Amino acid sequence: MEAKNILDATLENYVRCNSYEDEGRVVEVSKTTASERVVKGAFSTIFIRPDLARFDLRCSTDPGRHSLILQADGDSTRAMYNIEKSTAESTTSTQAYPSLRDALLTYAGFTSGVTPTTFGLLSEIKMAYDIRNAKDIHRLPNETVSDIECYRLSAVIDPEVRYDADAWISIDTFCVVKYEKRTTMTEKTRDATRKLAEQFRKAEEIPDNGAEFICSTATIWYDRVVFNNSITIDKIISSQL
Repeated sequence: MEAKNILDATLENYVRCNSYEDEGRVVEVSKTTASERVVKGAFSTIFIRPDLARFDLRCSTDPGRHSLILQADGDSTRAMYNIEKSTAESTTSTQAYPSLRDALLTYAGFTSGVTPTTFGLLSEIKMAYDIRNAKDIHRLPNETVSDIECYRLSAVIDPEVRYDADAWISIDTFCVVKYEKRTTMTEKTRDATRKLAEQFRKAEEIPDNGAEFICSTATIWYDRVVFNNSITIDKIISSQL
């Protein structure tokens, strides 16, 4: 099979499903000129078309932790976000949204790429830097991930900013088993970003700490994926941060 045929068959699974469940892990490594930051998290997702959903993410960094729960129950959508910098310092916020899509777009940057990837596959949101919008996509040799034989696709999503992604897709079920997205700032992009940052710092009178973003890699493992399962409403509306 060609790369496009594999991707089309995979998307058909996600777009046509009536319900979806997953459990998985994510690791995101971000580097600046001053430091490296590692985020490790575990997540789970429940989605019933058209408007029932729950997403739960628990992450740890050094130092601190953060947690996010998104819930959509028809017209009611809310997000609960908690940041714990130490055992003595913790803040929790709860926000209502007009739709699941609005909540997903708001928190896309806080989920290490998990919600844009998962709900992008489900066709609930469309992100600019998505493997479906790749400028170039090709097939690499098959690989085994967590004892699952997988097709491996590699894509250049945006050569200007340099977004690349690899997807490992189960040969048997055409579900995504692993997804890795890499962001590397080209010199041209770093130059433009540097100028914008300088303008912002001057306008807001923020001191320059000299740190510039270099690159980041987010790797997502989908340890369990189930399509069209029987799901009770209790699994959607129960929540504890």
